[in-house]
Amino acid sequence: MPQMLPDSANARLCSHEFLWPRRAADGNYYQLCLFCGASYKYDWKSMQRVERMDTEFGTESGSGSSDLSAHLKAAPRLKLLLELEPAHRVFFRNLADILLFRSTPPVATMSRAAPFWRDVFVCSGVPWRSLLGSTLCHVIVAGVAGLIADALSMGSSGYLAAKSEQEVYAHEIAMERDEIALMPDIERDELALLYEA
Repeated sequence: MPQMLPDSANARLCSHEFLWPRRAADGNYYQLCLFCGASYKYDWKSMQRVERMDTEFGTESGSGSSDLSAHLKAAPRLKLLLELEPAHRVFFRNLADILLFRSTPPVATMSRAAPFWRDVFVCSGVPWRSLLGSTLCHVIVAGVAGLIADALSMGSSGYLAAKSEQEVYAHEIAMERDEIALMPDIERDELALLYEA
């Protein structure tokens, strides 16, 4: 069973990002580091890099560097299904569309529409009975709250009116008592005029 070599076997300080394993001319598999160009034997059974190979693509001797560049050019590059534009370009294009009152172009679809799954979607009918019951409950609660608020308001205003009227009468009585104590003759004549009328 192949064993992994420790990182101390690698003389260089490289973070080692590898390409997919490739088949060599002798039928064995190997992997290349994207940064330093070091090549390692690859074992498909254990899915691991086994040992560093003696020939390095990254050395200056011979055609090593050209082999690495040719290998990197031939390596498959990942392509995204949707390439995103830079954010600043999208922002300024959207801003220009808004300021110049341009309509946005329709989105081009690359596939035909698929049928909907009927069991996934909820029935879109309006539940009239629940809606009317909920509306009725809300109206009743709002009406009761309005009645309570009106009752409290009318009670407090009636209390304040009676209290202020009582204070006015108490003030008038106190003022008349003071006048009787100070001017009893004038108050007696005033009382006689009231009884005559």
